Amino acid sequence: FKTINDSYGHASGDHVIVEVGAVIERSVRAGDIVARLGGDEFAILLPEADAAAAEAVAQRLVADTRMSVRAPGAPDDAVITLSVGVAVLAARPGLAPDQVLEEADRAMYRAKKAGRDGYALTALSVA
Repeated sequence: FKTINDSYGHASGDHVIVEVGAVIERSVRAGDIVARLGGDEFAILLPEADAAAAEAVAQRLVADTRMSVRAPGAPDDAVITLSVGVAVLAARPGLAPDQVLEEADRAMYRAKKAGRDGYALTALSVA
């Protein structure tokens, strides 16, 4: 994201954020919750989604972003990548929201470390 802002300007960066948000909105089900956390980070809550459903959404997000998001003024071969961290929850009372975000964030960094433009899942368990 920094590269877009530095190479094409903040207006292009803002455009990319809006476009990624639109891709996310199209990729989730009615009733799912999408929020921008800040910068280029978004959170998506998928109520009642199991690991397979969450993984399908992550795959769709990565593919749809790669195919449809471009920075204005960037060359046609410039690709916007998405790194997605997924924290999969079962019905576990007492799990703090910040724990869920931390686990998803760790998974996202694993996706980045694996080469970006992908996703990583983590299963949360509470003893």
